[in-house]
Amino acid sequence: MTDKNGSEDKIALACIAAVSIFGLISNGLSFYMTRTKLCFRNAFGILCSSFLICNLQAIFVLFMWCTIVLIVKSPLLSSPELFWARLIGVLVNGAWFGSLFVHFFIALNRLCAVAYPIKYKQLWFKARALAVGIISWTLGMTISMIHLHKDCSLLFNQNSSYRFFYRNSYYGNICCKADAAASIFLVIAMACVDFTALIKIFAYQKTLRRNRMSTRGAIKEKELLFFKQSCILGLLYFSCVMIFNGMPYFFTSKWLLFISSTITWILTQSLDGFEKILSRMKTRVVFLADFFKYSIMTENSDFEDEIALVCIATTSIFGLIFNGISLYLTRQRSRFRNAFGILCSSFLICNLQGIFILFTWCTIVLYVKSPILTSPTMFYVRLIGVLTNGAWFGSITAHFFTALNRFCAFVYATKYNQLWSESKALIIGTSSWAFGVLFSTQHLYKECSFVFNEQSNYRFSYQTSFFATICSSVDTAVTVIIVMAMAFIDFITLVKIVAYRKAMPRNATMPISNGISQRDILFFKQSCIFGLLYISCALMFNIAPHVFRDKWFLFVSSTITWIMTQSLDGLTFLIFNRTVICKTYSNIVTTMRATNLNWIQTNTRQ
Repeated sequence: MTDKNGSEDKIALACIAAVSIFGLISNGLSFYMTRTKLCFRNAFGILCSSFLICNLQAIFVLFMWCTIVLIVKSPLLSSPELFWARLIGVLVNGAWFGSLFVHFFIALNRLCAVAYPIKYKQLWFKARALAVGIISWTLGMTISMIHLHKDCSLLFNQNSSYRFFYRNSYYGNICCKADAAASIFLVIAMACVDFTALIKIFAYQKTLRRNRMSTRGAIKEKELLFFKQSCILGLLYFSCVMIFNGMPYFFTSKWLLFISSTITWILTQSLDGFEKILSRMKTRVVFLADFFKYSIMTENSDFEDEIALVCIATTSIFGLIFNGISLYLTRQRSRFRNAFGILCSSFLICNLQGIFILFTWCTIVLYVKSPILTSPTMFYVRLIGVLTNGAWFGSITAHFFTALNRFCAFVYATKYNQLWSESKALIIGTSSWAFGVLFSTQHLYKECSFVFNEQSNYRFSYQTSFFATICSSVDTAVTVIIVMAMAFIDFITLVKIVAYRKAMPRNATMPISNGISQRDILFFKQSCIFGLLYISCALMFNIAPHVFRDKWFLFVSSTITWIMTQSLDGLTFLIFNRTVICKTYSNIVTTMRATNLNWIQTNTRQ
C-alpha cells in the first residue's frame, strides 16, 4: 500500500464501521427480542435466532477483519499465503449461506403453518427447529470450506480495492459462479415456497368469506405478514447477489465497487435484522387489534420507543462520524486552508450541530418519557426546535455561498482572491449560521413551536394553529428558494464550463487552466448532489403527512430523512474530495521523503 492511500483507508474504514455498527445493533436487538419475548419461544423463534446469529457472525467478522487489515496495512493480511486470511473468507461466506438456508426453512415453516395448522406442532417442534438451525449453519460453513484452498480463496483488499473478491484463476472463477448460483437457487426456492403459501392464503380468504371466524382471520393475517417479510428478504438477498457479481462487469471505479460489494454485503445482513424488528412491531399491532379490538395504539410502548431510538442513534452516529471526519480534513489539509475550506467547515459545523442536538434531545425524550418534554409550554422544548431548524438553514445558506464561491473561482479566476478572502469567508460562514438561527427564532413562540414527539409519532411537527401553518409553509418555501438559487448558480457555472470546453481545442496549451476546470467540474457535481439531497428532504418532510398516515412511515420520512440528509452531506463531501485530499497527502509525504533523503546524503558525504 502506498502512503497516499492513508486517507482513503480512513474513509473506507469509517463507511464499514458505520454500516457494521448499524447491523450489529439491529441484529443484536432482534436476537434479544427472539430470546425474551413469549411469542418467539417456539420453533419459529429458534429459526429466527439462527439466521440472526449467522448475520451477527458475518458482520462482526467482516468489521473486525476489515479494521485489522486497514489499520495494520500489511500485504500479508491480503495474501492467500496466510491461512487466517483464507479462513476469514470461510467464516463470512459460511455465515452468508447459513443465513440463506435458515431463511429457506423459515419459509417452509410458514407454509406448514398455513397449509397444515393441525399437524404444525408435530412437524415443527423446538428440538427439530434447533437441529435445522445448526445444520443450516454447518452446511453453510461446509460449502465455504473450499475457500481454504489458495486458488479458491476469498480475500479482502488484495489490490487495495476495499472489497472481498475471488482469486483471478480458473478455480476462483468457478467458485465465484458457484456461490452466485447457489445464492440465487436458494432465493428462488424461497420464492417458490412463498408463492405456494400465498396461493394457500388466497384460497383461505375465499373460504373465509363464506364462514367468517375472527380468530382464524387474525392468524391468517399474521401469516400474510410473514409472507410479505419473506418476499422482502428474498428480494434483498437476490439484489445483493446481482449487485455483488454484476457490477464488476460494468464499472471499474474502486469506490463504486467498494459500495456495491463490501458495503452492500454488510448492509444486506444488517437490513435483514432490521426488517425483523419492523415485522415484529407490525405483528404486535395485529395481536393487540385481535385481543383488545383497537386498530392502533394510542400510546407508544417501551418496545416501540426502543426501535425509534435505535434508528435515530444509528443514523446519527453515521452522520457524526462522516461530518466529523470531513471537518477534521478541512482543518488539517493545506488544500482547504482558504476561503472555500472555511465555507465547507461552516456547513459541516451546522450539520454536526443539527445531528448532535437531534440525537441528544430524542434520546432524552424517549428515555425520560415525560409529557412536559413534548409540550410547547416549556421554553427549552421550543429552544430545541430553534437550534435544530437553525442548523438546517445555516447549512443550506452556507451551501449557497459555497456554490457562489465556485462560480467566482471559475468565472472570475483572476479576481478570485480579491472577492473571496479567508476573513470574508469566515464572516459569511458565521452570518449563515446566525441567519439560520435568527430565522428559526419564530419557533420560540408557542403557537409556532417545532416540537419532537408531541403526538407520540417520533418526529418533529408544527402546531395545528394558523400561525404554525404559516411557519411550516415559510420554512418549506425558504428551503426550496435557497436550493433553487443554488441550482441557478450551478446552471450558470455549467454553461461557463461547457463554453470553456468548446474553447479548449483552440488553445490546448493551458494545462493549469485545464486542471482548474476539472476541479470546478468536480465541485459542480458535488453542489448538484447537495441541492438534490436537500430539496428531496424538504419535499418528503412536508408532503408525506398529506399522503400517508402510518406513524412509522412518517417517522422515516421526517426524523430519519432529516438526520440522513445532513449525514449524507458530510459523506458526499468526503467522497468527492478524496482525490484532492489524497493528492495533498501524497505531495506532503513526497516532500518529506525528499527532504530526509537530502539530509541523509549530506550527512553521508560529510
